[in-house]
This record gives sequence, C-alpha cells and structure tokens, in this order.
Amino acid sequence: MKHEFLSLSDLLGVLKARLLPILLAGLLCGALTFGITCVVPKEYSATSGYYVRNLQSQELIDRYGINSSQAAAAQTMAIDFADVVLQSDKLLEEAIREGNLDCSPRALQKMLSVEVSKRSAAFYLTVTSRDKEFSAKAAGAIEKVLPRVVTDLAFAEAEEGFTAVAVLSHAAEAKQSAPRYKLLTVIGMLAGWFLSYVAFLAVSFFGSIVRNEEDLARVLPDCPVVGRVPHWSGMHGDRTGGKEQ
Repeated sequence: MKHEFLSLSDLLGVLKARLLPILLAGLLCGALTFGITCVVPKEYSATSGYYVRNLQSQELIDRYGINSSQAAAAQTMAIDFADVVLQSDKLLEEAIREGNLDCSPRALQKMLSVEVSKRSAAFYLTVTSRDKEFSAKAAGAIEKVLPRVVTDLAFAEAEEGFTAVAVLSHAAEAKQSAPRYKLLTVIGMLAGWFLSYVAFLAVSFFGSIVRNEEDLARVLPDCPVVGRVPHWSGMHGDRTGGKEQ
C-alpha cells in the first residue's frame, strides 16, 4: 500500500466515489429484509401487571411506614413469584379451565414470559401467540387465577380473603409484537450500506487492479510513470483519459 495506515481522506474518497452504489445496496437490502419479514408469521402479545403486597399489617404500615428492607423483601418475593408463575402446573391448568383455552399446559407455558421490575415489587406477565384473540383471552384467564394460586402456594395457611399478589394492570387488547417491520428494515439498510462500503474499500485499497496513477503508486510504489496510453470510449467517442505504463 502507499501508506501504512488508511487516512480519513482515503476513507472519505472511497465513500464519495462509490456513494451511489452504496446507497442502492442499502436500499436493496432494506427492501429485501422488509419482504422477508412480510412472510414471517405474526405474533401477538398481551401483558398484565402484578404487584406483590407488603406482608406487614396495615396498622404497622400506617404507624411506621415501609422501610428499605421491607421494600427489598417485596422485590425478592416478586422474583420468586415470577418463577412460580412460569413453573406452576396448577396455575396453568386452572387458567386453561377458567378461560376454556384450547391448549395443553405445556403449550401455554411456552407462550409465557415474565419481566420483574427493577424499581418496585411488581412483575409483568406476557402471553405471546400467533392468535391475537387467544393471547388476550389467555392473559385475562391468568389474571383471574394467579393471585389466588400464588397465595395458596406461597402461604398455605393464609387467612381467607388474603392475597399476596394484586393485579396492577389488566391485559389490554393483544398487540402485534413480531416481526418488527420498521426496526428490521432499518437494520437491513444499515447492514447493506456498511457491507457494501467495506467491500468497495477492500477492492480499492487491497485489490491489484490498476485504474489510474494512484492505483499504480499503491501497487508499485517504486515504479515511475513515464507515459500514458489514451483510452477511447468507442470508435467515434472522445478521449477520456489514459492508462499508465
């Protein structure tokens, strides 16, 4: 190479010289990505929010409030309850009966995902499937049985009417969660631009084709240029340049 390292002007020079094909490559990759995502099956998600109650009596809470250790304990319980939700056969079976869902407990389990809040004693349960109505129906059925089932599993001797978990937010209408057309299309365009630029960069600075005096100096830095051979575009064309000898 002419220089040990590529300079910024070298990089910008390649970008300027190949700007149009780079832009076209990005647009082509973006269009191709969009076309692929259009044939990928859609998935719909419905999310419910749950809050872990503080186990202190209301009288003590009114008198002393909730300290940091109690809040931390509630957050820990939220993590434990989230694991219970994903692994409890009883919860899955009762949710299927409650919502009259046409699926097995194992199939429903694969549709569930849980996210635990990092700031509070809350966790969010999401049902994802390819059926929009099923996702919303399953999330609603789980809402009705989860507080009672989790309380029975965690506090078998709890007083009647006590629940350790409360519904924080009800599952709204299921929304499409995948594929994300805009995001994937943008990623495809960026990938096309980047890969095409790298390809042109490699050809320009690491290839052995000599097109002009700069290429000759790169390939044969010690070879002097003593003349040029004119290059003609056609029999009746104009002379556009020359090739180095």
